[in-house]
Amino acid sequence: MNRLHRNRSGFSLIELVFTVVIIGITASIAVPNILARVPNMRLKSAARDLYSNIMKAKVEAVKRNQNVVIAITAVNCAGLPNNVPVPGGGYTIFVDDGGSGGGIAGNNIQDGNEFTLASVVMPAHVALCTETFGGNTGFVSSGLLINNNIGSITLNNDKGRSHKLNITIAGGVSLQ
Repeated sequence: MNRLHRNRSGFSLIELVFTVVIIGITASIAVPNILARVPNMRLKSAARDLYSNIMKAKVEAVKRNQNVVIAITAVNCAGLPNNVPVPGGGYTIFVDDGGSGGGIAGNNIQDGNEFTLASVVMPAHVALCTETFGGNTGFVSSGLLINNNIGSITLNNDKGRSHKLNITIAGGVSLQ
């Protein structure tokens, strides 16, 4: 009688195969949805990083009592949304104090050994397409914009989405 009532533990092969099939079906549905969101997540991340770095530039200008410049490199985005240029543009943030290598302070150009606070190239599938500053912009030691140079920066991805960052005359930054 003991042999007929043995404890059976574990899973049968049919249960294991059935579980693996269900996991496979679920993964085949979920993975494409997740992968479709990656370009939008990269765009949002790049926009937030740009916002954060601009705010950092403003704080550094006040803290160092020096001009801090944001040099923007925009790219031609005529092929969007189907084709994002590689590299997709970027920006450099530096302290415009002349440095120690013969640079000129306050000229809004990184020359000499002026200290770089951030140098960013856009991630894959994201492009920095337009800027309306008409050159470099940045902040003076009071936190206001250099030469009242207001404008905006637009980031786009290859899925037709965009984020726009505006900088006001008072140095306010907003992300749309």
